[in-house]
Amino acid sequence: MKKPVKIIITVVVVVVTLGVIGNLIKTDVHVERSKPINASVEELQKQIADFREFDTWSPWKDIDPNATAEFKGPQGEVGAELHWSGNDEVGTGYQKVTSISSERIDIDLVFTAPWESKAKVYYTFVPKGEEVSVTWAYDGDMPVLMSLFMDMDEMIGSKYEKGLNTLDEKMNQ
Repeated sequence: MKKPVKIIITVVVVVVTLGVIGNLIKTDVHVERSKPINASVEELQKQIADFREFDTWSPWKDIDPNATAEFKGPQGEVGAELHWSGNDEVGTGYQKVTSISSERIDIDLVFTAPWESKAKVYYTFVPKGEEVSVTWAYDGDMPVLMSLFMDMDEMIGSKYEKGLNTLDEKMNQ
């Protein structure tokens, strides 16, 4: 085989190998945003654990107003589910409330399109006088190669900020 062909084949093998390894290795992603909101923990939990209410202040509603939503399970309780299907930015998937306490709500988040992924989402509540500090957080992972090109903190964090601001406005109408 001629030398240039060997070099090209070697480069292709190295690039493909690095691509496969880069997609197999995952990096941890943590995103969180907090906001003080003038409401009770109980009122806030109703807005978050009942996905019919969540759908009224969700930042993703503005991104794809035509996205479809289906609510399953006992809304406002453990087992409540929201299944959605939207454009590529909103994606398709579901979220399910897995635990509720006076300090926290935990949710499993599953995307089925445009790519498959799973994450844990949670909200914490810390009363401070007449306000409650609400933290909305995301813990997941992503392939190394994707993490080189996507800033998840900015991408998700900006939406969490918008959602918390809209929730605050809704609670203070």
